[in-house]
Amino acid sequence: MSVNIFGSRSGLKPPTNQNYNSKFIFLTHSLQTKVDKSGDSMTGNLNMANNKITGVSDPTLDDDVCNKRHLSSVMNLNNQNYNSKFVWLTENLQVKVDKSGDTMTGDLNMANNKITGVSDPTLDHDVCNKRYLSSVMNSDSIITKLYVDTLLHMKRDKNMNEDFDMNGFAIANTKIPVDPLDGVNKLYLQISMQKDDITMEKLLKIGTIIEDLFNKYKTNITLNNSRNQFSKCMYYVQTICTEYAILFDGRDENVAFELLYSSTLFTDLKIVIIKIIEILPEGIFTDFKDDLMIAKLVTTPEGRNIRKRHRRFINRRAKDVDPTRFNQKFELAVQKNLLLIDLGFIYFIESLLKVLLDGRIA
Repeated sequence: MSVNIFGSRSGLKPPTNQNYNSKFIFLTHSLQTKVDKSGDSMTGNLNMANNKITGVSDPTLDDDVCNKRHLSSVMNLNNQNYNSKFVWLTENLQVKVDKSGDTMTGDLNMANNKITGVSDPTLDHDVCNKRYLSSVMNSDSIITKLYVDTLLHMKRDKNMNEDFDMNGFAIANTKIPVDPLDGVNKLYLQISMQKDDITMEKLLKIGTIIEDLFNKYKTNITLNNSRNQFSKCMYYVQTICTEYAILFDGRDENVAFELLYSSTLFTDLKIVIIKIIEILPEGIFTDFKDDLMIAKLVTTPEGRNIRKRHRRFINRRAKDVDPTRFNQKFELAVQKNLLLIDLGFIYFIESLLKVLLDGRIA
């Protein structure tokens, strides 16, 4: 009996088409339950039975399988974040107050809130509650009233009704007198006794320029501290000039000036102007001097007179005290005093004069 290469023996009955069809159907069904190598989707769970899945790329979507390399990098990054957060929490914990009791290292701003439940204080530095404060105030009220009454009895009323003995002490830092009953200080007496080379007309022109300074530098506190006193002096002088011009119908302009010279109003205005020039800051002083020169009110004394001698003394002594003339404060005082002399005032700034006489800048 012969056999062919397909395993059939001669004499056997050949397979039918029906057998082939059933096998084909079985293989087709089986093929549909397999995973395609080129890419596919599972319809159930995959049990790896303790085996590996290798060659997996880094994931990109949230549902992608994560390989070990990607997992390690993420874990390292997370560990760093966790470490930094742990350090931050540890450091912040050290600056918080423990509820069981602690010590503050700085001020506590309650932002208009209360501290409640505080017990009565025992030590001098303990917080005092309202109950304790009220009890102390009530018990000490009689003693406190007696103490205050005693102090008030020892003080002088603002309206003096009896002589006041200074017991050898001085009354210092008084304002420049303006009203007739104001006390006269040493500066006022010193300037009023000097005979300056300045006319009332020139003094009023200087005053007008100072008025412009007040309007120009309204925010300068140093300058504006003298505004009220200066305005009052200017008002009195200008009013007299105006009223006399009306009364005498302009027949004699010198009548008003003669009256001003014979009263204290001329001296009042002169002293206020001198004191304003003394306190002017450097920048404002420069503007003021420029305005005076434009108005042709600054004239260097000529010939032999006391103003020229004062000017020469200041220049020579200032050169000896500060040859370099680099000290700005000293140099500003020198320039102010020279300007006063050039305006017609026979006057020394006392603080400057002391430096010139001492021969050194303190």
